[in-house]
Amino acid sequence: MVRRVHDKAFAHRVAEATGWVPEPLRGGIHVLEPAELIDPDRALARIARAVAEGPVFAGGRFTLKPRWGTSARGRVAGALAGDGTLVGQGGEDAAALRGALGRLAERGGAILEPWLERRGDFSTQLHVGEDGVTTLLGTLEQVTAVSGSVAGHRGTVDSHGRVTSGSRHDETLREAALALTLAAREEGYAGPCGVDAFEFEAPPGGPWLRAASELNARFTLGTVALATVRRALPQLRGELGLSPGEHFHFYFALDAPSPGWPDPTPGAGCRVSLAAEGDALRPALWVERDPEALDRVLGPAAD
Repeated sequence: MVRRVHDKAFAHRVAEATGWVPEPLRGGIHVLEPAELIDPDRALARIARAVAEGPVFAGGRFTLKPRWGTSARGRVAGALAGDGTLVGQGGEDAAALRGALGRLAERGGAILEPWLERRGDFSTQLHVGEDGVTTLLGTLEQVTAVSGSVAGHRGTVDSHGRVTSGSRHDETLREAALALTLAAREEGYAGPCGVDAFEFEAPPGGPWLRAASELNARFTLGTVALATVRRALPQLRGELGLSPGEHFHFYFALDAPSPGWPDPTPGAGCRVSLAAEGDALRPALWVERDPEALDRVLGPAAD
């Protein structure tokens, strides 16, 4: 069951059926089955044709994602050269792409997508009970490293522990995530899940939101972030006076910035250490009344 709904092809097909594929990407995303990747020559020829017919704004650049993977692992980037041949991300020949096809086949196939200029990443956390009751736990903004892996999450929390991403996309994130999660429930899935989304630049107009990018049929780092914020709620009420009608801004980080954690704003911020004695990493929950105080440490922490 997890293999079926965690498959990126499942999320894409549900997004197509429910209208959650943004206009610039319609017709530009392709599902590649494992059997299609076994013959490298045929696979590369199909990829080249699809990229040539794809969105002009991508300039022939593309990404191959494993259909069953997490945290950007196993992705392969490439481009279509002017002579119609495929080249690797750094301009080398297609040898790297050719070598990756077998690995992608072993991981359930691939999703071929145009390369996108991302502007922000988001996550919606949900839970499907054994009785089918689906609970929306919260939305978050993901803080990503240059590699694409998640470095932490940020968002807002009110005095009742309700967590939102704090972005203008919040309602859209919830609606799209429910569409994917309810489709997974219809397949028979029960348990925790997270739906990834991201904002990107592309004509016409923009920026655009790909609100139903992937469904992670498992506990995610976002689940941990939400739980950590809610466990800290009594401390936030006591130290910061978080009261009804207010909300504070937080950053849940897997490690400290290279200079170390600065001091929180006196009387308006606090830092909850999540590290055990002897840990090499220094994870923490940083909470501030003013989001600009978080911004001052967020950039270095995400590098």
